[in-house]
Amino acid sequence: MKKQYKLFGNKKIYYLPEPVDIWESIKDKNGKNVIESYYENQIKFAFPFQMMAYISRVHQIREIMNSCDDNTIIICERSVYTDKHVFAKMLHDNGTMNDIEIQIYKKWFDEFVKDFPFSGIIYVGTEPNKSLERVKIRNRKGETIPLSYLELCHKYHEEWLNDSSIPVLKLNGNTEFINAIPEDWQLAIETFIKTQSKIEIYDDYLHTLVTC
Repeated sequence: MKKQYKLFGNKKIYYLPEPVDIWESIKDKNGKNVIESYYENQIKFAFPFQMMAYISRVHQIREIMNSCDDNTIIICERSVYTDKHVFAKMLHDNGTMNDIEIQIYKKWFDEFVKDFPFSGIIYVGTEPNKSLERVKIRNRKGETIPLSYLELCHKYHEEWLNDSSIPVLKLNGNTEFINAIPEDWQLAIETFIKTQSKIEIYDDYLHTLVTC
């Protein structure tokens, strides 16, 4: 997806990808990046990795908010709330992050998240087996993810979003596409953004929302 779209006349959409490039730039003296270190030793690196993931997202959002006006909608590839309610929670529940680490994480989270009001979540729900296929195709350096981990991620996403007052648009992530998203997705996303952002949309502009 493009980082910026024309949207409904005077509105703009900015798309913020997951800041993997920042994560890959953080390395030890042997050149091993934090992603590789995390997957090799989660007990040691779970807390610093989650802190780094959250702070890099906060920096990314703040930077774009400081450079745009009120006629802007920001879409993040992954919500900072997912960090807290899925990944940090999961790591604490299974003992990978200890009680002190999760308390520190939540202090940092609560301190900054209030600066970033959001309207809703677009959830691309994908079966763990399908996600594993795509992880293998992506072949990111240092990323070794077992099916059991993806199954847990799926479970925590479903439980959080099914028990949440946050407006959620659920899309079928098992759908295969490469160069263009399905038309039903595009219409659903357009309608969801229109509803949650409380903006007026004219039919002439509906086709301009999402391109890949």
